[in-house]
Parts: sequence; structure tokens; C-alpha cells
Amino acid sequence: QLDDAMHNPGKYGYTPKNDLLEAYRTRFTHSFNTANPATDLENQFLNDYSISLPGTPVYIGEYHHVFGDYHAGVPDQATDLQAAMDIARSHNLFLGVSYFQYQVAYWKGGSEEDFGMFGLTKKTVATMSYFGQTYPLFCLTKEVDKSSQDRAATLPDAVAKVYGGAGVDVSVMCPSGANPHNASLDQAGYEAVLASADEAKMAAFVRRVVAHMGANPPGAADSGLGDFVRRFAGGGLKFADMA
Repeated sequence: QLDDAMHNPGKYGYTPKNDLLEAYRTRFTHSFNTANPATDLENQFLNDYSISLPGTPVYIGEYHHVFGDYHAGVPDQATDLQAAMDIARSHNLFLGVSYFQYQVAYWKGGSEEDFGMFGLTKKTVATMSYFGQTYPLFCLTKEVDKSSQDRAATLPDAVAKVYGGAGVDVSVMCPSGANPHNASLDQAGYEAVLASADEAKMAAFVRRVVAHMGANPPGAADSGLGDFVRRFAGGGLKFADMA
């Protein structure tokens, strides 16, 4: 009906002031959500869509089929997502998918909790004020891909593999020592990072200080940064000396 309205707005009591059809043809993109596997996309949707709407691209706004626990013959998340992306690369209208979803929806309960890539641990890393209330912010943990034969496989790893990304650095998600990415930019924060005895963490902390002061942080491979970090990672100096 939407497509018909764009072609024939007068049928619906509307007289456009501009070229509505041209805008629809050149700027509009359809989307839909599905929990079906990639093997269903062409036969159950794309083949008919291409005939009915041959000029309008489409993408999946929420894509994630939950296969359940591993058993032979059923693909895991990486295999299924790769199949969906392969279809997108070969299909002239199908743009791709947005993987659903970032965090486990604990508030929904039941099967709705099967979709999140990241769960929450019980460790609090900070607090957040929101409309007069203070809420804890918890560390994240990668959710396991139950459909994979590899019991160490996780959903974030599957998504990173298919999209060609670097993946998630677990060391900064819920670090055992001070987190240089959220340590306070003062003497207390410096001492906390110093106590971790980790030059990589100190380098991250130094780059944050530089950025906070309005300058462009040096790259991780910058030799000057390395020398500077080693001075402060060795102790005996104060945050004021760094700033």
C-alpha cells in the first residue's frame, strides 16, 4: 500500500508539493526484521520482493536466528551470518543486515534473552546519574555461541569474523586492575594505573591526558610516546609532572 501511495498519492487524498515519486525512487530504502536463518531469505522474501519492488533496495534492521544448542547439521552464528552477507554481496537490492542485538535484554526475559552479544557481570565499573537516580554500570562479558561446536566461540567473535573487524579487546572490558580508559585524570587515576605495572595501560592513560588537554594524542608506535610512558611507568613522578 505504501508503494501504491507513492505512485498514486491522489488515491489517498494527498497532493504532493514536490516530486514525491522521484524522491521515493532515488532515496527510499525498505527494511524488515527477521529471526529466520539465511537459508530462508531468498525463497521466503527476496525472490518475491525483487519482482514486486525491483527499484527499491532493502536491508534487515534486526537480524539474528537463534539456533539453540549445538547439534550436527545446524550452522553456527558465524556460518549463518556469512551466508546472509554472501547473499547481500550477490543481490542487487539486498544491502545487508544489522546484527541483533548488542546487550542481553534481561528486562524482557524468556527467549528474548537469547539475542544479546554481551551480557553483564556483577562487577561495577562506574555509576551514572539519570533523571535524579544513580545507576551502576556493570562490566560486559561476551555471550557464548551455543550453536557452535567450539564451546569457546562467542557471538561478538562471530560477528567480527564475518564483518572483517578486529574484534573486542577483552582486557579493557572488565580489567582486573585499573582501566586506563576510565581512570580519573588526576593523581589518584595515575597511581591506580601505575599500580597495574603495565606500560600499555600507562600509554593509554597518557593518550587520554593529551587528548583532554586539547592536543592530538600520539600513535601507539610513536617512539616519543614510548620514552615518555616508560618515565611515568617507572614511578617517582607525579600526575602534575605529566600534565
